[in-house]
Amino acid sequence: MPAKKKIRQVAEKVLEALKRLPAQPGCYIFHGAAGEVLYVGKALSLRNRVRSYFQDSTRHGPRIERLVSKVQELEWIVVDSELEALVLECNLIKKHRPPYNVRLRDDKSYPYVVVTDEKFPRVLFTRQSRRGGGKYHGPYTSAYAVRDTLQLLHKVFPLIPCGKSWSGQAVQKPCLYYHLGRCLGPCAGLADKSEYKAVISKVERFLQGKEEGIAQELKKDMERASEAEDFEEAAKIRDQVQAIEAMLQRQKVLVNEKVDQDVVALVKDNRGAAIQMLYIRGGKLIGQRQFILDGASEAPSGEAVQQFLKQYYTDAPEVPREVLLPVEIAEREVVQAWLKQKRGSTVSVEVPQGGDRLRLVEMAANNAEQALATFAQEIQQKEQWSETAMSQLQEALDLDAPPMRVECYDISNTQGMAPVGSMVVVENGEPAKDQYRRFKIRYHPESPNDFAMMHEVITRRLKAYAEGDAKFSRLPDLIVIDGGKGQLAAALKARDQLGLTVPMTGLAKRMEVLFAPLGFEGVSNSNLGAPNSELRNLDRGSRIADLMASLQGEPENVIRQLPLGALLEDEPAINLSLDGAAEDIDHGHPTLHGMGSTAVELEGPVGPRAIPMQNGSRISDLGSGIVDRKKTKAERDAEYDYDRVAPREYGFRDIVLPLNSPGLVLIRRLRDEAHRFALSYHRKLRDKRMHGSALEEVPGVGPRRKRLLLRTFGSVEGIRRATAEEIAAVPTMTKTLAAQIKDYLQEA
Repeated sequence: MPAKKKIRQVAEKVLEALKRLPAQPGCYIFHGAAGEVLYVGKALSLRNRVRSYFQDSTRHGPRIERLVSKVQELEWIVVDSELEALVLECNLIKKHRPPYNVRLRDDKSYPYVVVTDEKFPRVLFTRQSRRGGGKYHGPYTSAYAVRDTLQLLHKVFPLIPCGKSWSGQAVQKPCLYYHLGRCLGPCAGLADKSEYKAVISKVERFLQGKEEGIAQELKKDMERASEAEDFEEAAKIRDQVQAIEAMLQRQKVLVNEKVDQDVVALVKDNRGAAIQMLYIRGGKLIGQRQFILDGASEAPSGEAVQQFLKQYYTDAPEVPREVLLPVEIAEREVVQAWLKQKRGSTVSVEVPQGGDRLRLVEMAANNAEQALATFAQEIQQKEQWSETAMSQLQEALDLDAPPMRVECYDISNTQGMAPVGSMVVVENGEPAKDQYRRFKIRYHPESPNDFAMMHEVITRRLKAYAEGDAKFSRLPDLIVIDGGKGQLAAALKARDQLGLTVPMTGLAKRMEVLFAPLGFEGVSNSNLGAPNSELRNLDRGSRIADLMASLQGEPENVIRQLPLGALLEDEPAINLSLDGAAEDIDHGHPTLHGMGSTAVELEGPVGPRAIPMQNGSRISDLGSGIVDRKKTKAERDAEYDYDRVAPREYGFRDIVLPLNSPGLVLIRRLRDEAHRFALSYHRKLRDKRMHGSALEEVPGVGPRRKRLLLRTFGSVEGIRRATAEEIAAVPTMTKTLAAQIKDYLQEA
């Protein structure tokens, strides 16, 4: 009797899940200790495939061994066929981007030509494939080449030159293009739909690489016009033929067969992995494209190519008749069936062994090698530039360490209307766009006070960190304020009122001069033992920590009433307890609850606040003895007070860096990105306010509720006149939301 296969040492949850796995096709997802997705795979039999990962008899490579050791949880999704599992796997990888999957890094937007799906289709330039209806052709590597092609198309064919969408109804007089014979005039109702459809058919054939057939047809039309003695028309067609033939001469013929092919080549080494694709249409090379694969260095070549095919063709605008590969893939049949389904006709996935097809793969591989070398060089140059930039900022601003994480803030409004703030982030010199944040100005609406708005944004961001908000869980090494000394002073005031220590600087747009507060770099743990006369220059949290440390050794539960107003400047008298949970003595003033010299929390009219201590922890990081209640919006609003006196007055020094220095260039790029991010959000809110309904600004009122309210009351004015009870009677409405709508419309 053969010995049973031993199961590896795995988490209890995984062990239980392995017993319940079905013998059906589907996708499986491995999770790590924090619940993060580590790997997504598919299988014809989930039971056999997933169990094989955890059997001692199975020998994995180093990458899979590391994966298996980290799996703490397992889930799966059952589907009807392996083809459905493949589609689902592609979608899950795209959604989660697991670190142990081979992932397609496509950080470039390539140009396409799209023929829109309309009554009178337009032929347009775009960089967004598969956005909306229409047929997409491309991608092309050169935007100039695409615009040149479009110019030729408009010269040869009477397309819509204005780029506007027309229904064929007469809505205006025809423009000059109609009288020049460059447009059929759909805007004036003069275009025949069947004639325009024939024009679009020729355009699509042209974009598919069938220009020669179109040129032959035009030559026949030219001859007929000449025989009819319509020499003006014949000359016009002659110019079109010459333009097409000039383009044909520039195109490179790679194969004698007039076939449509995508050629894939892979190059990988310790620098990474690169994919090169050649796009051949009608036997001619019309474009090429490079891709970098993440997580593919240790993966077998076949697996890397297979994962690339799945991820690329999920969103590809076109599937050709043939796909040529450099190596064999394990799932060739199912991938071929999937591509056939997407194309709507037969697709051949081949690994050529000789002839022209092998020559194409080898040519693509040479290009892939060059692409990988270029990519590695670019990465090295970026890293060197970022290191130089951060070192320059560290030296100029007297920081303790290079600012690896930098956040920049900007305010955007139009005379106080629709005010917003933005937060953009760079880490190691690269934008971290998933950590960008936007703020609607809550406490200073309709008042064009940039200083107050900046104070609010910084307060909300830093308070979110202190309260343990996951979206703001990390403090930056440097905060950049888009503005002058006034905006920077407002941000410093917000920081010091919260007792945090974060270096800040401002950038004046006119002269590109940095402003730094005098002495901010001096706040560090080494200053915690300074005498009281020096403590005024430290942040309030550090001063409290120093006071707690100085009182070590007192008996337990001893409470002292200390006049700390002079020490903490804007704080009233504070009740202090050490090494125990003390009761509030004076409910009119904040109370400090101590846990040794490790943490304190302020309670009172201003609400609880987390104070950073010497060991870098926060109240939210600690466990017992701390009440960490999530405050309501009303409580947070009641806490905020811009007019509260700043803990200290601020002086500034000017820092002038060369305009082309990496440090200043990095800050300027960050400033411009913060401005763009804030301005786009402001314009969105402003346009919505000017052109939309007031109901759209009420939280909780979506399109359906808006439609029901307007259908019931006829207009926004009718809703304003209705009572809260009448509004609450509308389907999907609640009494709370009805009262909120009434309050909002009365203020609007």
